[in-house]
Amino acid sequence: MSRRKIASNFNQLTSDDWRIWTLGVSQLLLHFKITSPTVRENWMHFVRACRLISLPSVRLVDVEEADKLFREFGRGIGRIYGKHTVSINAHLHTHLLENIKDFGSVYGFWCLPFERYNGFVRGTRTNKKDCFEIGFMIRFLRNSFNKDILHNLQSRSSMSSSPHLPLFMSLLSMVSGQPLVGDPRTDLDLQKKKHDFDYVNFISIAEDPTIVANGSEEMGPACQFLHLSANERDLTSEEAQALVGYYTNVYGNDHQHPGFCTMDNRLPGSWFIRNRVRIATEIRLLGVTFSSQSSRRARFHPPVVIKQANETGQSIMRPAQVLFFFEHVLTRQKESLGGISSTWEKKNHWLAFVRWYKAPMYNVTSWASWGATVWSSDYELIDATAIIPVHKIYAHALLKHEPIAGVDLVMVPMPRKIKI
Repeated sequence: MSRRKIASNFNQLTSDDWRIWTLGVSQLLLHFKITSPTVRENWMHFVRACRLISLPSVRLVDVEEADKLFREFGRGIGRIYGKHTVSINAHLHTHLLENIKDFGSVYGFWCLPFERYNGFVRGTRTNKKDCFEIGFMIRFLRNSFNKDILHNLQSRSSMSSSPHLPLFMSLLSMVSGQPLVGDPRTDLDLQKKKHDFDYVNFISIAEDPTIVANGSEEMGPACQFLHLSANERDLTSEEAQALVGYYTNVYGNDHQHPGFCTMDNRLPGSWFIRNRVRIATEIRLLGVTFSSQSSRRARFHPPVVIKQANETGQSIMRPAQVLFFFEHVLTRQKESLGGISSTWEKKNHWLAFVRWYKAPMYNVTSWASWGATVWSSDYELIDATAIIPVHKIYAHALLKHEPIAGVDLVMVPMPRKIKI
């Protein structure tokens, strides 16, 4: 959401802009604008309620709590600004509990798909003549037929493995007038694996900080590496040292990984940590795109939050900046009765190299009522903890620079979005 939209009295905000404003930006920008504790607390009733009902998985107890917050927010509007300011939307909030009980999560009946469709129709190029509907349907049916052709390729293994498939895809792109994104072979494989993939287990890895992941867990259609480099590149000495420390930490007590070695000390039978990786600038995780600082396509590179357990065992949201995503392969020669065989065993890992923000020098609690936490703008030193499995990435975070005593950044984690 751009600063221009906020400065123009929120004109032309899309539904997604309103979501970002309500659940994140408003807490950061209204902190010093709203001095009245009563007004601030009333607005936070609305923010907390929206956070509860916008979760991917909503429990009945969460919906009932959101209903109480919506009702308190409506009553607060009447007390603070007068009953004449209570709009019809504030009243409709009180019916969300019944609607969710009848129709399920708000994602199933909200108006966002209609608004997005209207924007799509408005952006359609025409020749400024009559019969827009006919031209629009011709283009729609043409693109639909192209997708049907791709789905039919699933049953033709000879075609899906043909070296002429990329040329065939480019021809379809020319006919449809728009590029078909993605590797066709990968897309077909993802469609085949989609029904067998355990989404619940994958989602729980980021939800539960006590679950230990090493990066080799199955990702299936839930995660795709975008713009993955075709060629490998060498890690710097600092990055390579962090990678060795990472593997030592995650496999330290695993009898199947008794030892690791590098180019300098290669040992027979040990897992060999190669110094070369394939870099990806972006990933699509559960339908949401995360970009790294190495990405040139994205205008902004928002930080990510990862759930971790603190010293007391409580779950906290910790922000980090992603430098790059990468694929790394552990290799070793299999053992045989006569010694080491010539067969190599490989194990792929999908990881992210991050820089953690430091904790603040002082305990600042003035932002707690806004659902925000404070952090230093300095980064932690690079070590083994700078590498995390992409499975552990929870959501985006919003940061605001706030130069006060011992604090440089204020962070609001965004609710997790899941698009399956």
